[in-house]
Amino acid sequence: MWLSAPKLLFFTAEALKRRVAWYLQLLLKNNSQMKKVCTLFLCLALSVSGFSTIHAIQVADFTFTPSLLNVTCGDTVTWNWVSGTHTTTSTTIPACANPWNASITVSTGDFSIAIPCAGTYSYNCTIHPNMTGSIVATCLPSSVGEPMQNTPLIYPNPFRDKIYFNSANFDKIVLYNILGKQLLELKPDAGMNTSLETAELPSGIYILSFYNGEIRALSRKVIKK
Repeated sequence: MWLSAPKLLFFTAEALKRRVAWYLQLLLKNNSQMKKVCTLFLCLALSVSGFSTIHAIQVADFTFTPSLLNVTCGDTVTWNWVSGTHTTTSTTIPACANPWNASITVSTGDFSIAIPCAGTYSYNCTIHPNMTGSIVATCLPSSVGEPMQNTPLIYPNPFRDKIYFNSANFDKIVLYNILGKQLLELKPDAGMNTSLETAELPSGIYILSFYNGEIRALSRKVIKK
């Protein structure tokens, strides 16, 4: 039985924070030894203002639904297989973005991209060329009068054995688990596309943080299937 994909995948930062706080309260009631860890994690969760929204596009028959999607820079778009054999293949995209070409079938399942910059991202199914869609992205300033920082491209999200991203001139990239424990650290070449090996990590929610020096510039929620 299929559930509505938007209900499963559409989260806002505030909703996620409320859910995190509720789980932490349960932990604190049932295990007093968790107080120190939970307090640290709550500070981390509430400080992550850059949680992206995850938008779902259902792929069924000969239609992408919705075929036109409005998003904000830094959001994640996921194509969910429902039926048939299809691809999602970029046709025209902004110069700042990377092209994609992914099969959406019963065996491959879903595919996700992070939206790095403003513009229109057009795509189609190469098996059914008349099956098309568009994503229109708008970048909002992080505060009044302040332009938004370059948002790193993170893909796929959700991921499995490896997660890719461009460093966007950040000095250090760190992957944390949901308790705030550092798991992986990478110091990439500036502006280069790179990746983290994640095959040994269990499924779950992680925080990928990007640093300028020792200052955390932004963080993104990533999910391992």
